[in-house]
Amino acid sequence: MVSDVQFNAEQTREIYITNFHTRGPQNALYSLLMPGLGSMIVTYGKKGYVPMLLWMGGLASVYYGTGNVATVGALAVTTSYFWDFIATLVRGSKNLNVSKSLRMQLRGDNSVKL
Repeated sequence: MVSDVQFNAEQTREIYITNFHTRGPQNALYSLLMPGLGSMIVTYGKKGYVPMLLWMGGLASVYYGTGNVATVGALAVTTSYFWDFIATLVRGSKNLNVSKSLRMQLRGDNSVKL
């Protein structure tokens, strides 16, 4: 919310935050659909590409590879699922902890002045 204020014959503008959303650990469920997707959501697109590429490469080697190649591909797929799920839970929890004071101030019809 932006409001114009007159103070000592000067026009100033005050900015208020009235609503704030953060991406929490529940986004780890997206990592179960595709590794990297949950990480991309909780990091706002900064991370998550490597697990996604590992998963795609691992699936390709499982389907098209034989013997050791298929085993390594299956291991890559499983590992990327596990670590991305854990990383998304941790990062989502960190997002909630960092924004806790702001979210508490905004409860109800309150606003925070910037």
